[in-house]
Amino acid sequence: MKLKILLLLIIIGLLPLIAVAQDEKAVDSGVFSLYFENDLFTGTDRQYTNGVRLNWVSSELKGSRKNSRLTRRIYSITKNFFFINKRKFKHFISISIGQNIYTPDDIKFSEPINEDRPYAGITYFGAGFNSQSNSTLHSLEFDVGIVGPHSGAEECQKIVHKIIGATHPNGWASQLKDELGLGITYDYKLKLLKSSINQNFGYDLIMHMGGSLGNVYTGAGSGIEVRFGWKLPRDFGVSFIRPCSSRLDSIGKYHSNFFHHQQFRIHFFGSVDGQAVLRNIFLDGNTFQNSPRVDKKPFTAEIMTGMAIYIRHFRVSCALVWQTKSFKTQRENHVYGSINLSHSY
Repeated sequence: MKLKILLLLIIIGLLPLIAVAQDEKAVDSGVFSLYFENDLFTGTDRQYTNGVRLNWVSSELKGSRKNSRLTRRIYSITKNFFFINKRKFKHFISISIGQNIYTPDDIKFSEPINEDRPYAGITYFGAGFNSQSNSTLHSLEFDVGIVGPHSGAEECQKIVHKIIGATHPNGWASQLKDELGLGITYDYKLKLLKSSINQNFGYDLIMHMGGSLGNVYTGAGSGIEVRFGWKLPRDFGVSFIRPCSSRLDSIGKYHSNFFHHQQFRIHFFGSVDGQAVLRNIFLDGNTFQNSPRVDKKPFTAEIMTGMAIYIRHFRVSCALVWQTKSFKTQRENHVYGSINLSHSY
């Protein structure tokens, strides 16, 4: 039964991708990205313990609205979005599939720990609409997923722990119950500053703000990122698996001949983000059923630092993320690592 539900969600998630392949001509490069986030990199196994996401961004959507079935469908849905019809903007579709896993600090106990977060997992699909200019990026994403046993989070963690010889998680019997997750996220990015030190070295400053509304997560966030490096790319930075953040990977988006002339690029980045949280199902528990819960903190913050390397059609980035406590009885702040592999085609 779990497998059937997951397969159905996969088919639904892939429908827009199939439509793009049939209706649009590739006038710019598309991007496939794989994200992997885990606290294994910092020697722990708790809280937000694992996240994986496969993301696809289309080539630029061009062509006559009258002659393209896909374009007609897209614009009939999104014509009222304030950023869709902006002049001198390029438009892209993004499709995501992913899974997040959350556990308490000590996974050896089989009984629920009242002062610690409950076991929980989500498997989700997202469809995004993105508009990009030289200095701004608008992203709107719709997400649907399943929280609870049918997310497959329990099976995934147990299989991985068995393979690597880690501690067996014994408390999944008390995880959050099945619940359909729906959400919408908007994110806005703006390049506040861009400058070159010489012909090869440069730096920029990127601001972002956004919000999410749904039964899984409701909140708002903003932050700022600084980048410095060799032949700094003209994109909007590397995304992470987190609410209120852009899901668009703009690698190779604005200059289709980018990779033919620049074989190697490297830069370092650091960012600070803050979030105001109204609802987080992984802390507040199920919406319509009794389930384990903890008292969340209404405000949280993150600090991220890392580096990204571009080699022709590939990008590799890695980062460390420091998170403040997300609920009142949490014993200490959380740290995890993030790796991103992207390919522009």
